[in-house]
Amino acid sequence: MEGLEEGLTLAREYARKMFRKSKAPPSHGYDHVVRVVGLCRWISRELGMERRERLMVEVAAWLHDVSIAITGSKDDHASKSARVAERLLSGVIERPFLEIIVRAIEEHSWRAGRNPSSTVSAVLQDADGLDALGSVGIFRVIVYGASSGRVFYDLDDPFAERRALDDEAYTVDHFYVKLFKLPKYMNTEVARKEAYRRIEVMKSFLEELRRELSLT
Repeated sequence: MEGLEEGLTLAREYARKMFRKSKAPPSHGYDHVVRVVGLCRWISRELGMERRERLMVEVAAWLHDVSIAITGSKDDHASKSARVAERLLSGVIERPFLEIIVRAIEEHSWRAGRNPSSTVSAVLQDADGLDALGSVGIFRVIVYGASSGRVFYDLDDPFAERRALDDEAYTVDHFYVKLFKLPKYMNTEVARKEAYRRIEVMKSFLEELRRELSLT
């Protein structure tokens, strides 16, 4: 089917190979990629997408963070991963479908603020965003904060009630700067509902943290 099945096998094996010897931080490791692939499959099924589109979404999902595995850096990773995918799959997947995949990878990053140019792109954005939320999201934000040199919270004002939010310094601030905003940026209703459910898990975690810190 337009080289998509062959391309999917190639993308999956390439991702496994690159992440096996990865320089990526744990928050963006192979387990993140596997979860995003699974979430893409789930959203695609819920939307009733045709097989061709489902295959394109899955190819894009396997490769969406591959440059992080290669370089160990998130800098411009969406564009860099898209270029890797284009080189890897050129001549395997027919050009019109490859362009959709490459564009979806380019557009997946929340920080880039890109509107999805296709349903494939919309689903990848939603799946990647969902993996930043809920129980897994709590794991990821703590691990990423630690690997980036952030402390957990400001000792004098843990929940930024008397200061400006600064998620470059404090991990707790990242919940408010980015994570709690993600649901409204979801492209699909199914992802939006799941995002709000996961946000409640994170709010419960922060409320318990507030309670525990009040005792110290």
